[in-house]
Amino acid sequence: GQHPFTHLVYPVPEQHGLGIHATLDLAGQLRFGPDTQFISSLNYHIDDHEKNKFVHAIKQYWPALDEA
Repeated sequence: GQHPFTHLVYPVPEQHGLGIHATLDLAGQLRFGPDTQFISSLNYHIDDHEKNKFVHAIKQYWPALDEA
């Protein structure tokens, strides 16, 4: 779907990072990230709790985000 952004969005920095920001690529597609997590080993699995935190952070500046 369409996104409402025409420029980059950088939220207020957090304690351990810059927050989850929105970036437009050269094709106009919207990308979010990164987030910050402390890990003990490399693992690319994303559990529902982490996904929900990511979505919640994005909804701070895009409340109408479709979570599907």
